[in-house]
Amino acid sequence: MAHSIVHLTEGARFVMRFCVLVLLAACTANDQRGGEVQIPIYAAGTLVNPFSSGDGFTVEVTSASVAIGPFFFCAETAAQATCPTPRVALRFGLAVDALDPTPRQVATVIASRGPIRSVNHDYGISWPMNGAEPTGTVSGLGLDSMSARIEGFATQPGTLSETTIGFLAEMTVPPPAQGSAAVSRNIGGYQLEGDDGLLVVVDVQPWLRGISFGPVVNTGSPARFAEGSSQHQAVLNGMTSLAPPQFQWNFRPAPR
Repeated sequence: MAHSIVHLTEGARFVMRFCVLVLLAACTANDQRGGEVQIPIYAAGTLVNPFSSGDGFTVEVTSASVAIGPFFFCAETAAQATCPTPRVALRFGLAVDALDPTPRQVATVIASRGPIRSVNHDYGISWPMNGAEPTGTVSGLGLDSMSARIEGFATQPGTLSETTIGFLAEMTVPPPAQGSAAVSRNIGGYQLEGDDGLLVVVDVQPWLRGISFGPVVNTGSPARFAEGSSQHQAVLNGMTSLAPPQFQWNFRPAPR
């Protein structure tokens, strides 16, 4: 009789272990997949008022076109590098008037519920695993396969007269390696549950604020930021590190 009781107890323990494993598997599957929902995606720029540069010039931006996307929002953190099944994916690039703060719907995509911890995205130039080289796909708003085109004027106050120059930043920002993204970063923990609207906001002012305009005063007008110059590097750092696009979840446009 005692032997029978021990046998039943071991069986019960086995069943309990099995149930725990099933529950863990279900939780993991729910964390990785979730149910499907439709997500409207909007894009907007940011109104940029005149501001001071790093070396005291007053900067006025007159036009700014930026290519954003593709975007892949992932359950994994950026440190995990791979994102085999993105929760939300905008699989193409598009041109944004970065000075127009009006949100405009650019797509509706199928997404899956669950946590979002990171994003991988490009600036209109992608390098897929099966691609021989990076390829630009956005031509609207004068971009012509570039990542950004920003124009404006920079004015240096003087005791007798001001010095004003035009400037032009034409940026090409490809991914650093085949199969990678131009920007990969953590975006905190957001729990995607319903048909949450997503607003992507671009602000070019931080990209230009750290520029020293003094060295390009006598290089012609508009002064072009040559690749490898400190001006070009300042804009690149702004795009990829200091101020990449921001994301507003659960966004609903104001009624007209």
